[in-house]
Amino acid sequence: MTAFLSVENVTQRFGGLVALDRVSLSVEQHRIHGIIGPNGAGKTTLFNIIAGVFPPSDGRLALGGEDITRFSPEQRCAKGIARTFQVPRPFNGLTVLDNVAVGALAGSSNVAEARRRAAATIELLEMGEHAGNLASSLTIGLRKRLEVARALATRPRLLLLDEVMGGLHGGEIDRMITTVRRIAETGVTVVLIEHVMPAIMSLAEIVTVLDQGRVLATGTPGEITRDPAVIAAYLGDEVAA
Repeated sequence: MTAFLSVENVTQRFGGLVALDRVSLSVEQHRIHGIIGPNGAGKTTLFNIIAGVFPPSDGRLALGGEDITRFSPEQRCAKGIARTFQVPRPFNGLTVLDNVAVGALAGSSNVAEARRRAAATIELLEMGEHAGNLASSLTIGLRKRLEVARALATRPRLLLLDEVMGGLHGGEIDRMITTVRRIAETGVTVVLIEHVMPAIMSLAEIVTVLDQGRVLATGTPGEITRDPAVIAAYLGDEVAA
């Protein structure tokens, strides 16, 4: 089966620092693919490369069989790639609805249609009651959901979620897990970076582990939690157990 997203031998250098070293990754369409690893492993750098923030120093990326290695972020958005950020970046002076409408305007100039799509996205993210609230008034949990809603409003085929559960607790995490599942059920392929291990193990069908800029292992959640190298580098015996 041809991978929907293909990352082939990607290396990223920042001066003398090698942030990613020949990283290869295959993501199948309509799947949830997790990426884990210790801080500094290169996870967000990989997302930045997939989203087009900067091109890789070496290697190749393809989406749906098309080479996107040198595409700009705008071109990748038009091809169906959207991403969130670890720290939400809403327009604080705009309402929730207007924030999401900005995302919905990607590739379209029809404001009325964008607002309709934004309203539908907000309902999917269970934020309807907050549609008229300013983004600056939201709790961290709601700001995380708004970040996902803004990305989802661009109508992505591939959604990159960067630690959307960071800073959340208890019921908020359970709610976000349900939300990610609901998004995947609409046909969106999801790749998520996450440190909340119960969430990643519950959601992801395949998990790739990065360590020191290299792929340490790829497999099902069960395979990953039993891999001695992964346990030693990241999970620890207690978490793996």
